[in-house]
Amino acid sequence: MNHWFTNRSQTLVKHLVWTPVWACVLALSSTLAIGQSNFDPYAYSSQNSLSPSPYPASPSYPPIASSIGATDGWLPVGTIFREYLADEKASRMSGHLLSSTSGRTFLDGTLGSKFALFRRGPLEPHSGNQAFEVAVEGSAQLRIDLENQGDVQAVDFRLGLPLAYRFGAWNTRFGYYHLSSHLGDEFLLENPTFERLNYSRDALFLGLAYSLTPNHRLYGESSVGVVREVSGPLDFKFGIERAPAGVTGPRGEPFWALHGHLREEVDFGGHFTAQAGWAWQGPTTPGQLRVGLHYFNGKSLQYSFFNEHEQQLGLGIWYDY
Repeated sequence: MNHWFTNRSQTLVKHLVWTPVWACVLALSSTLAIGQSNFDPYAYSSQNSLSPSPYPASPSYPPIASSIGATDGWLPVGTIFREYLADEKASRMSGHLLSSTSGRTFLDGTLGSKFALFRRGPLEPHSGNQAFEVAVEGSAQLRIDLENQGDVQAVDFRLGLPLAYRFGAWNTRFGYYHLSSHLGDEFLLENPTFERLNYSRDALFLGLAYSLTPNHRLYGESSVGVVREVSGPLDFKFGIERAPAGVTGPRGEPFWALHGHLREEVDFGGHFTAQAGWAWQGPTTPGQLRVGLHYFNGKSLQYSFFNEHEQQLGLGIWYDY
């Protein structure tokens, strides 16, 4: 028994470590392939240090942090590790109006937030700088059945404590999160024979991201469930995305994101998400507003139905932290 436990522990640690490592390899390979081995993603122009993209903001817009206070210390503005754009289990404010393959129309919403408790170092990345941060995040991720009097079908709750460290174009985070899933009262009344699952997961996670350019990010993340029910021990996230790196002004900029999530409880199946549309970053708030198309294919995002397959297409609005 001790031998089995030792081997199992070694396997978990190996998976946790190697996923971000492979993300690093992919990032470096991509950089070399496009001939940017000397590229500094944070060598911004002197005219506007927050707008290195092909869609420059007006020089009249001030830096985000200088508009609303101190960049570090206790309860600073913004966060140095933004949530993955197409990660539907991330804490943010969002809503999707979607049609599923079952022919039903749902509203999937997330009511949540993320903020830094303490940071040492600047919010905006510049060449060669470093920053460390302790943050807290939490959200309720619910599904509303629009064809059944707007009943709440299910809700997943998430609470996390991420620690982030940025060094140049690299950004890493480590921490803890709790996730649990609950069926809605109306759904249980209408489906009294449905087998309720007490899905819950307390996990340690490790993620690593690399900025190919100030607007493009490649990332990988894995987590190990230390206390869990129904949930499997391991999961893996990975993706690539493009979003504004600084103040956009009212005209905004395009964004797109590709995201994969594999989970052991479904034999390392999971889901694929793609999003694309338009994004805005204002001068006096660290959050970013996005509007666009949303496509999803895979196991349900509501973990009370974790083993059911869904395919979705719809419109979404997101406010990211």
